[in-house]
Formats: sequence, structure tokens, C-alpha cells
Amino acid sequence: MKFSIFNAQSQMNLKVIASAVALIVIPFFVSICQAQVVINGAQEVQFGNSLALPAGSQLYVYGMKGGGCCATSPFLDGQSISVTNATGVTAAEFGVSTVNSNSFTTGDAYYVIGGFGASDYKYVQAFYGANPGPAIGTPTSFSMTGQVQFVLSAPATVIVVAMGDVAQTVSGLPGMVTDAPSPNSQGYVAFEIDHANLEPGTYTAQVVTVPDGASQILNEEVALIGVFIFSDQPDAATSSNPEIPLPGSTDTVFQFPACVNGLQVDVNGGASPGASVASIEWSWGDGQQTTGFFPQSHTYSSAGQYAVQVAANYGDGSSASASQTVTVAPGILSGCVSLTIAAGQGGSVSYQASVGLGTVAAGTSTNLQLDYGDDLSLTADPCPINSFSDWSASSGISGLPNGTPVGTNSASIAIVVNTNSQIVANFSAPCAASLFPNTSQSWCGYALGMWVPTTTEFQVGAVSDIKGTWTVPTILDCSFPDRDRSSTWIGIGGVADKYLVQVGTAQNCNLGRPENYAWFEAYPKKQKQIHRFPVNPGDIVSAEISFLGNGQYRLTIENVTQGVSTNISVSQPSNQNDTAEWIVEAPQGILRKTWPLADFGKESFSNCSVTLNSKEVPANSCTVSGYVITMEDGNDTIKAQPSSLSCDGTSFSVMWQHK
Repeated sequence: MKFSIFNAQSQMNLKVIASAVALIVIPFFVSICQAQVVINGAQEVQFGNSLALPAGSQLYVYGMKGGGCCATSPFLDGQSISVTNATGVTAAEFGVSTVNSNSFTTGDAYYVIGGFGASDYKYVQAFYGANPGPAIGTPTSFSMTGQVQFVLSAPATVIVVAMGDVAQTVSGLPGMVTDAPSPNSQGYVAFEIDHANLEPGTYTAQVVTVPDGASQILNEEVALIGVFIFSDQPDAATSSNPEIPLPGSTDTVFQFPACVNGLQVDVNGGASPGASVASIEWSWGDGQQTTGFFPQSHTYSSAGQYAVQVAANYGDGSSASASQTVTVAPGILSGCVSLTIAAGQGGSVSYQASVGLGTVAAGTSTNLQLDYGDDLSLTADPCPINSFSDWSASSGISGLPNGTPVGTNSASIAIVVNTNSQIVANFSAPCAASLFPNTSQSWCGYALGMWVPTTTEFQVGAVSDIKGTWTVPTILDCSFPDRDRSSTWIGIGGVADKYLVQVGTAQNCNLGRPENYAWFEAYPKKQKQIHRFPVNPGDIVSAEISFLGNGQYRLTIENVTQGVSTNISVSQPSNQNDTAEWIVEAPQGILRKTWPLADFGKESFSNCSVTLNSKEVPANSCTVSGYVITMEDGNDTIKAQPSSLSCDGTSFSVMWQHK
């Protein structure tokens, strides 16, 4: 997804970029349909007097003054709004930097100083409210409220900053997300940063201090709240609260360190003020030039060091530029943010990011190497019988997907990635197949039926049909004098006792020569080869076994690739018809000795279904129970491993591991 600076032709998809140099870094993401603003970071320090945010952002600074023991002079830089308590002592203030800078320093050590950076905005207003409280000696149960009431005439992103007593609560705005919760646990001033994306209407934001049960001091006797309103429209907000005077901003463009992945680089950054940016031009240092908004990707043809320069052209004819040097070469991975996207069992996840798009299958994950502060969209797609539950994310991910924070039931979300992170889509189902792990020295796959809890056995006669499709694998290692074997088949019976009806294909290595054929068996009768039925590696084979009654079965096998099929009738009156199987097998030879398992690589089953009590269902149906079988030798070495069932319960694969 592209990160765009505002212009007449395009809307922007917003980025979050967090400061890497603050003592406490709280990244956050703001995005609504119309407001044009990028919040570049938020941080605070206690007993400190300096901030450092990403270069190129307008810096909004606020702080809580010391009382008694500490200096009470105003900020040295820029304009400020001071609040005094009942004795006339300065208790707190908002300060606003007058320059585009990545740092701000005061002349004395405040109890708390904090700030956030903003760029690419069009219009911004700010109002404040305060309750300075009485002097020393107030009861320990005393609390104060500061609030700002405002009316919006246009959509806006609203940033709330609040300070107060040791503990406080901030409330009043729908959908408000806390971006910088107060970390204070030492009995000093508390502060908080929140944001909300709001439509036109009337709102009240407020902070309420919570008594700490201790003797208060002057600097604690204040509840201060500031509301910063970013919008596409001028004067989008009106309020009876005092207005915070805000400075203008100068033309600035900046890059963050490039994400280098081999010969590819991804660069994020921003330009300010976004409202007047006409175009962004890139020079990649290899003779290639492009035009486009942040972020941008470029792939070099050869390894080396290159100077990446970006220039922002403004509507008034002015421009600003920034550059950095990147080193690219195969195998290099630097400056990137790693994001793991995982899909829980029961659904898949599709994603679209600056590095491309893709799909994460159910029960799997993928890793993306993204540029710093990259944004991307995710959509969770549940299986037909399932529903999407929620997203769970590690720290380092922020976002406001469709007006709903990460962690709720919005299946389509937009997120911003600031550090190495993971996000998981969780799914739920009204019911699911009851599948239990099991092992065998010769079988690998699934054996399913209908479990009868009162008898701890599968229901006799429940299975009347089984279907399955597979691709005949190529034996990967067949050299003289190997005599490795493998068979792929579907069957009915054979779990509770020895009686089993099967049809399938063989993929063998016979003294170094590959050997393929189709076969059927009504065990314990001997296996029989199906003559005049061609089988070659890569052929798609489909099979079905139907119970006709009175111990009679019809076996159908089709070579879909070659357009050949045949029907076979067999009799096995002792079969209990209690289970259905989709299996890759290491066959047994003379004296029931298991042959070495031929290296088939990966065998994939599809179109798997079973008819239980006259109803055809997929393998993950609620009515199904059975075993997921891993093939192991007598020393517990895994020879073949089955995958989880696919989202719709009709597919799975088997991976060869060992002979």
C-alpha cells in the first residue's frame, strides 16, 4: 500500500513512524478518510528536559512544571500556555516549538516533559482546559477535572494530551485509542496521549485526576488537557475553551533508514507541509529516476553503494531534498522491520503491502521484511463452516482498522508496523472434527469414522463411500541396488481389525529402476495389479470406493491426466465399514517386513470426502472423528508427516522425512 502526501489527485494511506531515540517510545497510527496528517512519534521523559523525534516533523511539546524543589521558569523555545495554581505558582504548561526540528530542550528539569511530532497535515487547531486546584494542604481525597468541549464541522483526527495527579483517567471521545499510557508509578506527575478519528459533531474530552491518598504538592494540583485537531478543512473546530497558538511550518522532506533486502531497497519518510506538496522525485544513484510518494521500492542490477536522493516539490515553486547512502548486495538484510503474519486453523489471511501481496493458508505463517513504519492491509477469510474471531498482535503494531482497534472482530484491517512484530488471525467454528494424533510404522495420513463414546469404538457400518484424488509423485532418490517402496491409496476398514478394501497406486524403486502401477486389494487377500491402466509420475489419479451391500464393493479409479478409468468389483463380507482412510504407505514384503519408504518428496491429497450414515461430508465435518497418523519406525524416527486439513476439509499433504 502506498503512503501518499496530499495532493489534488490522490488520497493518502497514512504511516506511523516512531522515534528510536526516546527514553520511552509510544508509536501510534491515525487514519481517517479525509484528514491529512502523519504522526511521527510520541514520547515522554521524567526528570528530563529534552525530546528527540524524527526530523521533518512539527514538534508539539507539553510538560508539567516542578513546584517547590524545582525551577518554575517557562519554556525557553516557542510559545507556551501556562496554568497556575491557587497560590499563583506555575503548575503546568503546553509549549509549541516554532521550528521543524527533531529535538526540543528546556532550560530546566521538569517533572515530566513530553511531545509528539506531526507532518503532512493541512490544517490544525488546538484548545486546552485546566483545573489548577487549590494550594497545599487539600484533603487526600481531592480530585480535579479538566475538559475541552468542541464542535467539529468536518472529519478530523483528534489528538488528546492530558496531565494531572499521580493517577488519572481520560475519556469522552468515541473510539479513542490510548497511544501513550502513563508509565508513572513513582508518585509523580502522570500524563497520557490518546487519539480518535471523529466525524462532524459535538464532543467533550476530559481528564479526571484520581486521588493518591497522600499529601499533595503544588505540581500535582492540576488537571490539564489539550486537544489538537487535524483536518482537511480550515477552522474545522470551534470551542469556548482557550485556544493554543500554533506556529506555522516550513518545507521539509525526510527519509528513514532504508530497508535493504539483497538488491532491493524500500524507503519510507515524509514531507511537510503535505498540503502544498505537488510531487516527490527520486534519484536512486544508479541512473534511475522515479516519481511517487512514500514509501518507494527500487531494485538495483548489481551490488554496491548508492546515494538515494528524494526531492519534494511544493506548489509555490520551492523544493526540499534529503539523501542517504545504501549498500546493497545479495544476502544483505538490514534496516528492515520483520512482520510475521499467521493464520489460525479455520481460515486464511490475504495481505497487501509495499513489498507485494499474498495469501497465508490456514495453520501457516509467512514473514515479510518491511520498511520502517510500513503500513499494510490484512483480510481474514474464514473457512465455510467457521467464522472470524479477532486479531492478536504483539507490540510494535498499531492501527485503527475501519474505526476499530486491533484485537476486535473487524476482518479487514489496516495496520502500521514499527518494530519486529507478529499478528495472528483467529477463527472459530460451531463444531469441528474430533481428530487425535496417532503413529504407525507403515501408514501416514488420516483414518476417520464416527466415534461412539459409549463403546469407545467406531460405529460399525457407518462408512459407505470414500473419495480422494492425488498426484502420482516422482521418486526423488532411486539408485541401484535400492528396493524402496511407497503406495498411495484410499480405503474402507482396517483400523479396528484386519479387514480392509483399498485401491491406489504404487511408486517404487526396484533395484534402481522407478516403477509405477495401479492396484487394489481386499485384505487379507493379496494385492492385485490393475493391468492396462497407465500410471506415470505427475499423473492426477482419482478414486472412489462404494459399499453396495452384502459385502460387495465397487472400486473406481481414473487417470484424469490420461483420460483412462476402470471399475472393479470386490467382495469382503467381513469388513466392518467403520473407518475411511487416505494413506501413504510403506508396504510390507516377505515375512511382513516393512520396505524402506521411497522418497516421494510431497504427496498431496484433494477432493477428500466420506459418506457417513448416508451423508457425504468433508474430512473436517463436525460428525467426523478419527486419527491423524504419523509414520514412525521402531526407534520413533519420523518417516512421513501429514499436514493439517485444508480450510474446507478436503485436502492435505504428506511429507517424506526418512526411509
